[in-house]
Amino acid sequence: MDFRPSPAQQILISTARAFLRQHCPPELAQRLALDARGFDETLWRRMAELGWAGLLIPLELGGSGGSLLDVILLTEEMGRAGLPGPFVPSAVVATSLVLAAGSPAQHKRLLPALAAGERLATLALVEESGSFELDGVTLTCAVPGPLTGRKLFV
Repeated sequence: MDFRPSPAQQILISTARAFLRQHCPPELAQRLALDARGFDETLWRRMAELGWAGLLIPLELGGSGGSLLDVILLTEEMGRAGLPGPFVPSAVVATSLVLAAGSPAQHKRLLPALAAGERLATLALVEESGSFELDGVTLTCAVPGPLTGRKLFV
């Protein structure tokens, strides 16, 4: 098996490296470490314009139709730049879960906005008790309505 990046992946790598060199100086990570959101919304929108927020989302749902190898290559460049942000939680983990477990209606409703960088998604794990067990879940949701409760790992 040939693990060398394809020509398209080479373009992804070089584009990411140049973009991050220009838009993610070392002081950005230091500044964002003190920011309550932990990421730069303008930078996230620019990354979405490059197709990164929708890398794993199929083309027909507004995404880039990329692969997990594309994610790895892009994440490596983000790590090289020290970029904090929602890429892995939103564009990789949450998106993958919606793709795997969501209905076609949920795909149409959620994935285009995630791909465009207009929405973020993440997992909310671990109750205040520290339990992962179903009977330990205290978070509630009024349908339709807000979530009520607290998670320790978001």
